[in-house]
Amino acid sequence: MKQKITLKKKIAQELNVSISTVSKALKDSSEIGLETRKRIKAFENFITIVQTILH
Repeated sequence: MKQKITLKKKIAQELNVSISTVSKALKDSSEIGLETRKRIKAFENFITIVQTILH
């Protein structure tokens, strides 16, 4: 769980959005605009791939 929170925080910092926005976007909440959700999900996928390669 701790790593997931850290990942959300990293995404929020890099994309200049709140952690709450990241959390809602990853849950596909309609409260978050479609483009923002896409951007956050794409960045999460990128970070996950990079972490997988580096480990």
